[in-house]
Amino acid sequence: MLSSLSSALSRLSTAVPSLLYISRMSASGRWWPQPQ
Repeated sequence: MLSSLSSALSRLSTAVPSLLYISRMSASGRWWPQPQ
């Protein structure tokens, strides 16, 4: 029970920053920095 909870938490802690990055990029309207 506790081990599955900790593994789920570690998976969330790795997935959340990438989701925040993707949502921020889509909100700003670009997925990668455009070369000027």
